[in-house]
Amino acid sequence: MVKELRIDRWMAFNVNTIGMRQDPFPLAFSSTVAGGVYSIVATAARAVELVDLLAAHAKDYAVVVNVGTNSFLEDDASPWPLGQIARAQSVDATVHDIRWAASRHMSDDLLVMPWLEMPKFLDDWGHYQIEVFDVAAPLTSAEADELALTVNTHDMKTPVLPAIPGAQVYYGGHDDCYV
Repeated sequence: MVKELRIDRWMAFNVNTIGMRQDPFPLAFSSTVAGGVYSIVATAARAVELVDLLAAHAKDYAVVVNVGTNSFLEDDASPWPLGQIARAQSVDATVHDIRWAASRHMSDDLLVMPWLEMPKFLDDWGHYQIEVFDVAAPLTSAEADELALTVNTHDMKTPVLPAIPGAQVYYGGHDDCYV
């Protein structure tokens, strides 16, 4: 259960508006179930705000992939690899190079970390895309490659969660305020 949800100037309330009066988007949640898969749609919440809710239903480790960000950039404006972001955030994560399979955005790493590390990883920066799954244990290189291939070749018309063996939680965030 979400105990607290912080809404501040970084949320959609100050960025995204509707209509002539520029009314801000409301905070809203909805859920559906199909084939035993629960889908939750939410607006105006940052990923870091939802970690406790996701972790409460997840296995022990989070897998982070397909991150797009403008928060950590090289001098040539290319994004940092996720492993470098994890080190900058002082997060203990296993880094798998999936450059060969990186088809969305520019992240060429797949990170595996305990869910307890996710708030620290997401703290004080934003992304315009992120995908997070749960797994029961750290991944081998072969398992990371298989997961990257499955996620990055998925047709996006059907839920991806059933395609990930053993996963119970999937989070897909856009502009760090939509789920």
